Amino acid sequence: RVEIFRADWREPDLFWRFATGELGEIVRTRNGFEAELAGLSARLNRRIGRVYSKACDAELGDARCRADLSDPRWTGTGEVVFLDANGRAEVSGLDAFATGLFTGGVLSWTSGENRPGRARVREHRLEDGKAILILASSAAAPVQPGDGFTVRAGCDKQAETCRTRFENFVNFRGHPHMPGNDVLQRHPAREADRDGGRRG
Repeated sequence: RVEIFRADWREPDLFWRFATGELGEIVRTRNGFEAELAGLSARLNRRIGRVYSKACDAELGDARCRADLSDPRWTGTGEVVFLDANGRAEVSGLDAFATGLFTGGVLSWTSGENRPGRARVREHRLEDGKAILILASSAAAPVQPGDGFTVRAGCDKQAETCRTRFENFVNFRGHPHMPGNDVLQRHPAREADRDGGRRG
């Protein structure tokens, strides 16, 4: 909780509170950190309970998901080979993994100035047999060739991915069979393939 006051430094007893809020997301930057200051109305946007959605609302590998990320199929280690001005990093150690496996995953620095920081992977792909990672946010300190990292697989929260890639559908935390908006638009009609006698 944050309260901001305006006071007369000559008479500290003369003050008034002109803003109240709470700290929100905190992001580390190269020169320090940035903290979001949210007003009291931000509490109205907080999610209470679960969301009824086709997509999973668990984090890959957490207590609700239960996917075993210690499995070498889902975790890779490597080093930065080259980093361009746009934050596109060519890395070693991930050439054997399928393209896109680490998209949405979490990268943890194991050496370099950013250790022990973490970052979300926005995109993972293979180009001419070379692994490319693009991070969702800039690192706090400049990334240098040779910086080591560990990266874990990402998940697109879809039921088919959970079933085929991670073989973990029993723990899927979404509702893949929920009806969509098209159900509300169904109605009897006189068409060649729909004689109006039944729904669907």
